[in-house]
Formats: sequence, structure tokens, C-alpha cells
Amino acid sequence: MPLYEYRCVCGNRIDQLRALAIRDVPADCERCGAPAARVVSAPRLAVVAATTRLAHEHNERSAHEPRKVTRTTSGQPCAAHRQHGHHPGRPWMLGH
Repeated sequence: MPLYEYRCVCGNRIDQLRALAIRDVPADCERCGAPAARVVSAPRLAVVAATTRLAHEHNERSAHEPRKVTRTTSGQPCAAHRQHGHHPGRPWMLGH
């Protein structure tokens, strides 16, 4: 369940785990009992481990901007492939 932030007119901030269906229903303030409205707040990414956050960023980036692979237009392998023993007409065959 997502964590939502609510702010009361008395200034009290309330964090609640709620279902998506009831996210906009005001929360009861623990201090004064008045209904507290939901506020939009920044996600708390500092709580997530750095390695997990980097993995999510990498996955998000690759979904929209996959790496580009360039090929030569002449049909001949580039110099890097020739160094590794690839045959000119058969790039799937490693050096034999």
C-alpha cells in the first residue's frame, strides 16, 4: 500500500498507508480530530537503498531509451570485430 501525506488546518502532518481507492478521503487528525486533506509530496527516495534506486533508474531509462547499436553500412565488420576473429560474412561465428 502507498504512503500518503495529509495536513490538518492546525498544522499537524499525518502519514498513512492507504489503499489507492481511498487516498482522497480526508484523514482524521490525531491532535484536534478535524479532517486533514491529502497533500502532494515528493517521494522519499532516500529511504530506498542506493543500489536499488540505481537499478530502478537504469530500468526506467532502458525502457524509453534503449542503447543504440551501430553497424557498418558496407556489410564488412568493423575493426573491433575483425580483432576478435569474426568472419566478414558471418558475424554470428566466432573465430575458427
